Amino acid sequence: MKVIDNFLSQRDFVELQQVVAGKYIPWAYNDDMAKTGDSFYYFSNFSKSSDRRLLERNFYLMAPVAEKLGLKRDGQDPLVPVQNYPELYEVRSFLIPKTFFKRDMGFTSTTLDPKEGYETGLYFINTNNGYTVIEKPGMQNNEKVKSVENRMVILSKNERVSHSTCTNTKRRLFMYFNYVIGSAFPIRPHGGGVL
Repeated sequence: MKVIDNFLSQRDFVELQQVVAGKYIPWAYNDDMAKTGDSFYYFSNFSKSSDRRLLERNFYLMAPVAEKLGLKRDGQDPLVPVQNYPELYEVRSFLIPKTFFKRDMGFTSTTLDPKEGYETGLYFINTNNGYTVIEKPGMQNNEKVKSVENRMVILSKNERVSHSTCTNTKRRLFMYFNYVIGSAFPIRPHGGGVL
């Protein structure tokens, strides 16, 4: 695990933060976080996946993140800029609502399709009193990372994480950038629309 503060320039960060924290991003409700039937819920949004090309019009905002992660730019498609980063498997945004007491949500994978080899950049969009715990099997203590805006946490391959809620802001906002250096993930076209 590697923690990088001030990951993006202030200009690039604020532009991305305004979109993710703004009122026009479509959030999908998810009924449980770590396991079916748990008492937690959250909202998510895909910006890229191999199955869907959602919010491709805003992907240009994520290009600075992809570049700082060292991902190869392979293409100059101005209409679908997400296709210019074939090593990037998926980008997922998360919104976890505020709770009265801070609660840990349980360990889960950082990708919907956990396979050997995915690396994850966990990127925090806002500062709050929430945290993320990185599971360290076989060790006495897991590692805890505070939720600080513009902080990137580079996780080792397939590490599991547990997110907490927050109590001092309306919501926690963070993103997963899942990628494999040296691979290419094709994007299948979709039938239009946002979802």
